[in-house]
Amino acid sequence: MAVGSATAKTAKEYGAKNIYHPAKFYGKELASDILEKFSDRKILYIRPKVVSFDSKSFLQSHGIDISEEIIYETNCVEYKDKVLEENSIIIFTSPSTIECFFKSFKWQESFKAVVIGKSTLKNLPEGINAYVADEATINACILKAKTIFTA
Repeated sequence: MAVGSATAKTAKEYGAKNIYHPAKFYGKELASDILEKFSDRKILYIRPKVVSFDSKSFLQSHGIDISEEIIYETNCVEYKDKVLEENSIIIFTSPSTIECFFKSFKWQESFKAVVIGKSTLKNLPEGINAYVADEATINACILKAKTIFTA
């Protein structure tokens, strides 16, 4: 199973075959999909350090044999002297990137936000309107940003 199309493509490049690609990529929906289609399999969940939904506990509570490996974490880079231009379009690819952004910058009314999906959208501070990418990929976020820029 590959969560996103970019992951599926990379897995195929490394020789994986018969990759299941779900329609939804969000925590509980994805875990429910695993319950429905892979309940008889042992699952390895390769994930970031911080997640928005505890898939492992959810699946274990339904009898799924799952182990997990944390393979990356988001680390914030602080920008002390960086000033963003008015009307900047900010792309957020995870709740962690939102947290990192606000460690260095204050939101300006002229900014526009693009988010990779619903979980990220829910983590934006109140009052920030955002555009959601059509697909949960960075490329889809960039395409959405380009449509905002030309509008």
